[in-house]
Amino acid sequence: MTGITFRIRTGAATLLAFAALGVLGAGCGSVSPPPLSAMQACGDMAQNLCRKRGMCTNGAGLTRTNGDEATCITEEQQLCMLAVAAPDTGASPTTFENCAAALSTQSCTDFLNGNPPAACTPAGTRANSTPCAFNGQCQSAFCLRDKTSVCGTCQAPPSVGDACLDGNCGHNQTCVGSPRTCQALVAVNQPCSGQTCSAGLNCVGADAINMGAGTCEMAGATVGAACGTGTAQCAAVLGLACSGPSNGKTCMMITYGDDGAPCAPSTADMVRSLCKAGGCYTATGQAGEPDTGTCKADVDPGAACDTMLGPACKPPGRCVVVPNSTAGTCMTPDPSICG
Repeated sequence: MTGITFRIRTGAATLLAFAALGVLGAGCGSVSPPPLSAMQACGDMAQNLCRKRGMCTNGAGLTRTNGDEATCITEEQQLCMLAVAAPDTGASPTTFENCAAALSTQSCTDFLNGNPPAACTPAGTRANSTPCAFNGQCQSAFCLRDKTSVCGTCQAPPSVGDACLDGNCGHNQTCVGSPRTCQALVAVNQPCSGQTCSAGLNCVGADAINMGAGTCEMAGATVGAACGTGTAQCAAVLGLACSGPSNGKTCMMITYGDDGAPCAPSTADMVRSLCKAGGCYTATGQAGEPDTGTCKADVDPGAACDTMLGPACKPPGRCVVVPNSTAGTCMTPDPSICG
């Protein structure tokens, strides 16, 4: 047996192969499997995460964020490999393999509400106020960083009512209001205000007349479901939007355009059109209702980016801007430059 190298794989064919080599024979001793590699663990985690993203959003989450599942897996695996290599991290191939297993059984509500399994939130050794690039480097398991920097600082996770920076809030929270603060996501049939409902729900009845108070109700989850003022809207997380004539609005599939395609976030009397792995921009900034704009696909590390005019960066890149500007360059998070 000397000089023979194995790769342990699951499945009957592998067991037969090992038996043929005598490895499973009585009296031959035990063979320890090779150590779990970061590439394998990160690949498993990325695959399960991307499958969950597609399954829980009817594919819309993959289209909006990555374009397709294969690209998602590549991008998430790359980010995972960087996280494992970060100094002082609690993340390891074993923790990510455990995270992969936990993701496979996580509920879509928890997944979409940003409430990860405990196995996916390892803590490191860095104290609060210490530089970081990844959550796993921090004792708090939370690295506070804005969208225009690859580095941040370890901080305590935000609590309900705390000011939020670039949407950074704790698990099962959302960044809303003016000034923007972290608020707990609200369950079905519970009082709500604005965009505080849990994934797949809409805040019905919230308007200026009743001071923003409403009730979280199930959003329309199928094409053709009735929607409109005073009723539940459509589940945007599933790629649906409320469109059509004012007296007969229904849930319709959002369309996603490639780079250079026209886009219209407004849903007034048309099918809502967004962008595939990119953003919708006008000449003055990101398009919102009732704007129409043009799709700009996210770009690779090293390419020019602009946080206002686009394009944005492909994951895991961040648009690091020059001082007093919205323009910058896409950079991949590099733990070695974050202290």
